[in-house]
Amino acid sequence: MRYSVYSFLIGLSDSLVEAIEYMISGNTLTLIPDCVDACTAVKNGLESNGEVCSEVDSFLETMNKVAEAVEKSEDYANYFVQLKEFANKIKDFCHNDLTYKFKIVFFAELGAKWDAMDSVYWAFKSREDCEVSVVLAPIFRAVKLESGEVKSDILYTDYLTPMGIEHIPYSKYDIKKDLPDIVFTSQPYESVTPEQFWAQNIAPYTHLVYLPYFTTDMIEDDETIYTHCQMPMHNLAWRVICQSEKLEEFYKKHMQNGGKNLISLGLPKWDYVINMDKREINLPTHWEKIKGKKVILFNVHYTTKPNDMFDAITELLNFAENEGYSVIFRFHPMTDTMFKVYLLQYADEWNKIKETIINSKNCVIDEESSYEASFKFSDFLYSSNFSSLVPQYLLTKKPVILCAKYNTLEREERLKANNSIFVSYFNLKVSCEKEDIFAKMKYYADGLDEDKETRLKFINDYMPNADGKIGERVANYLVDELKKENN
Repeated sequence: MRYSVYSFLIGLSDSLVEAIEYMISGNTLTLIPDCVDACTAVKNGLESNGEVCSEVDSFLETMNKVAEAVEKSEDYANYFVQLKEFANKIKDFCHNDLTYKFKIVFFAELGAKWDAMDSVYWAFKSREDCEVSVVLAPIFRAVKLESGEVKSDILYTDYLTPMGIEHIPYSKYDIKKDLPDIVFTSQPYESVTPEQFWAQNIAPYTHLVYLPYFTTDMIEDDETIYTHCQMPMHNLAWRVICQSEKLEEFYKKHMQNGGKNLISLGLPKWDYVINMDKREINLPTHWEKIKGKKVILFNVHYTTKPNDMFDAITELLNFAENEGYSVIFRFHPMTDTMFKVYLLQYADEWNKIKETIINSKNCVIDEESSYEASFKFSDFLYSSNFSSLVPQYLLTKKPVILCAKYNTLEREERLKANNSIFVSYFNLKVSCEKEDIFAKMKYYADGLDEDKETRLKFINDYMPNADGKIGERVANYLVDELKKENN
């Protein structure tokens, strides 16, 4: 039985007892029609879920006897004694004999974002009181050209089946018919997903919960977070899972609802990294060439000016070959779309770069849906930008080289001045000169690591709930909140 039906029957059975007691104490018959309607609704609800309570029929039959007695001007007091007895037995049956399940639905999209849901999904799957489904949704990657024309690319890949997770195609799912108790989404941007997955089209039919797919790595100023806080998702969701109390304070200042739906439990996506050792993660078959070498994970962000990116890739390929290192290149999911629809003049060069990596003796491109293999088999991360992958990688406790270029010196100073959140991020930043970057790579490859304490402090200060059990806490908290609503 769905929990919504269960709570409905509990409420009706409680009301039935109260109504009978009210009529007995007040010597009135005014609530008889309401009692008949309530008991009939209980009967229908039980039967539709394969449940039978004999006292329901006895209650309705006795109500008919009361009506007949009233019509004949006969005494009906003894019938109310029976009605009270039947009503209490119906109440006891609903409270003690019925079992229920919460219907939980996950709206999943890109495989790279599944980490935001993974531990919550498995926490609910392990509960006997929950029925869990996953709906796979597409993502639209849109780019506006200089001419004003908008071109888009659709991403829709089944990465769930290989993980042993069944899913429902989005075209076959109707939330209005399913009416789940909770729906999880990690997509706050309406422009990249079909309308059925927009917050305003989900929230009226369920308890909508937003699980952020990225770790907020820095806040430049209030304006940078203001726009994010105005999104419908943050203001329409029943609950928004927040990574920390420090970040929650920023959100509360700008959210239209004052942040009343925020709950700081930490991000479930952190569990995915912390618990990697509990999962069997095999080296992808085409990655054999990285075995036995020091491995650099290069986190490459997409750009509208690709020449710098091409140069950085070529330089790193040459450096790795000379030093005997391997490199795993993990490109932002938007990269291919940029070259397909926006940077067409660079498409051939981009394809040649990829071919060079694929044909190299020591480097690979990570095209897996999840980053877990890259995280497990790399020795340290090199990121050319401020990316949410950086704090995620920090949870491995492996070294990080962060080289981020700023538009202006003023912007860099403004970022450093805002020391209320993630200020220690800057302690990980190194010079963007390639000589300094390569020197740092050699340093880490030699097993040296003077920055470890800085990284650990970062985790302790800004990821305080990162203990591998956030998904379990989120599931328990939300179920408790649902139950409170019906008490």
